[in-house]
Amino acid sequence: MRGESSPSDFNVETIATISGWRRFATFIVGLCVLMILQRAVSANPDAELQLYDGTSITGELLGLETEKGLIWKFPAARTPLVLRSKNLARVRLKSNQGPPASFRPGSKFRFKNGDEVFGNLVAMSEGQFEVETWFAGRLKAPQEAIEAIGFSSGGYRVLFEGPTSADGWATGKNTRPWKYQNGAFIAKGPDILGRDFGLKTSSNLEFDLAWSAAFSLTVTLYAQTVDRFDYSASAYILYIGQGGLTLQRVTAGQGAVLLGNAQIPSMLNKNSVRFEIRTHVEDASIGIMVDGVPAGRWKDNSGFVAKGGGIVFYSQTDGPELKLSNMRLTALDGRYEPEIGTNSPATNDVVFLANRDRVTGKIEGIHEGKIKVLSRTTHLEIPVERVVQMVLAKSQAAPVVQSPWMVRAKLAGGENLMLDIHQLQSGQLRGFNANFGKIEVDTGSLRQLEFNLERLASGTDETGLVAPDAVGSGNQ
Repeated sequence: MRGESSPSDFNVETIATISGWRRFATFIVGLCVLMILQRAVSANPDAELQLYDGTSITGELLGLETEKGLIWKFPAARTPLVLRSKNLARVRLKSNQGPPASFRPGSKFRFKNGDEVFGNLVAMSEGQFEVETWFAGRLKAPQEAIEAIGFSSGGYRVLFEGPTSADGWATGKNTRPWKYQNGAFIAKGPDILGRDFGLKTSSNLEFDLAWSAAFSLTVTLYAQTVDRFDYSASAYILYIGQGGLTLQRVTAGQGAVLLGNAQIPSMLNKNSVRFEIRTHVEDASIGIMVDGVPAGRWKDNSGFVAKGGGIVFYSQTDGPELKLSNMRLTALDGRYEPEIGTNSPATNDVVFLANRDRVTGKIEGIHEGKIKVLSRTTHLEIPVERVVQMVLAKSQAAPVVQSPWMVRAKLAGGENLMLDIHQLQSGQLRGFNANFGKIEVDTGSLRQLEFNLERLASGTDETGLVAPDAVGSGNQ
């Protein structure tokens, strides 16, 4: 009959249908497995590679050969990828080797080429100084390469350097919370980002801030609660806008008091700056620097009132995106620290003392725990324990040799060094640094490698933020 199927026809069609469903089911299962594997790789990558077109690839850094390229193992590729230097932006690594607990660096070295190192000053004579480091032992460098040396009686302790993930951070319950992405936290709407660092002493908080449009951001210092904006607890709150900042003291049960404000005109002509917030618990003062230039220093005449140990960022604006990156929190010993920024003295070295005096002249060296200074026609010997900072006379940094494999290496201890990589293999990075010469570093101590530094310096590096008018209204 028309419309009826014979038994044989029915069996064939049924078998074909079942076979098709099985193939489809197999495809779906395979797809799900791939998605799960990719999520697992993305959630716990050994390393993350970012290209200049914005592409991010998780995987494993196998090595680097200057004649071939960077060798990258990607789970979805049958063979390792080999990438040329001009396509690279940065590599983020899961460092597993930080400074040993026994290492307490008493000095912070800032070089004229931008390098920063925590270590112990061993000697300084005949135009050279020697520093003990945790990552490469003892290193020597010319005195003229130094911009400033800070001294800490209790030792410099880096409490946080990153971010490398969202672990340990609290966010709010908004629909568009702060999210970790490519070594940074990004906010696309009003929300909280906080963490309890257990702060009990003076500290120095540093971070890069980028924005896509006019914004409002608050930073609560020494906060008692880190998962919400708490205006009823004693703390210090810094309000940051595109053209300036305001600092308030908030006392529980008494409200807020203005401590000071400053205009930052340079922020009107750019979309990223670096902040440095030095909080001195002992004398209840807070100093702020923007792009290495002092913005202001304010003292709370009522004494230090904050009771907590956390830091809270609160993006208050719905529309523009904010990006926080290159964060570093360091514990300070509380002694007075001059905020000289990057403005070194023109012709003389300056030695800043803990009692806020200063000695100007020529630093000739350090011997038996004393700094020798020729001040006019008088030779002075100053005990190192009385010194908080030495700033050397301004001079030009050695020109940077352009190289395809010149990188900025950031270490787990908070240091950063400019290196011309010669080789990276078998867990060792070998390269040349303009200050120290040849250096060999265990890759387990590396957090990040930044490539194409001349493009970063020229401002062509994208912030990764999208202006609201590029996607329509910000209130979506």
